[in-house]
Amino acid sequence: TVWMSVIFGWLARVTILLFGGARLFRQLRPLFIGLILGEIMAVIFWGTVSGLLALSGKPYYVVEVLPF
Repeated sequence: TVWMSVIFGWLARVTILLFGGARLFRQLRPLFIGLILGEIMAVIFWGTVSGLLALSGKPYYVVEVLPF
């Protein structure tokens, strides 16, 4: 599952550089850094929620999002 993210990131980079050049690449860098940091924050938040639910003894269920 990690390789798919790497391939999409590489494909986005190549496409941006091909059609927009280095200038567009530099302009879009904050967008992609924001996406990465947002994902990290979501993982931290939901990991904390799951940990607190487990420590308090409340039942919670794992929701499988990916089909495999």
